[in-house]
Amino acid sequence: MSKKKVKIFNLENVNYIVVDNEAFDWSIEPEYVKKIEFQVRNEPMLKDKYIGNIFQHFTRCFSDFLGRKVSLQEINEAIEKGYING
Repeated sequence: MSKKKVKIFNLENVNYIVVDNEAFDWSIEPEYVKKIEFQVRNEPMLKDKYIGNIFQHFTRCFSDFLGRKVSLQEINEAIEKGYING
């Protein structure tokens, strides 16, 4: 497996994870965040569930982007180290 460069890039207030020369952008819609905030206010136990769902979705999307399954820990390490095995 070859190593691919990884860096965080911000353009016009949008964060990207750049892997070699390809940019992965991922965000949460503000309306969804408002909905979550309202539901968590009414039921605080839902907070961990929503956070877990967001991380799972992010990891699935980034795995699709890379073309192989990766973990959230692997993504975090790649960002810290500046490369990921591809």
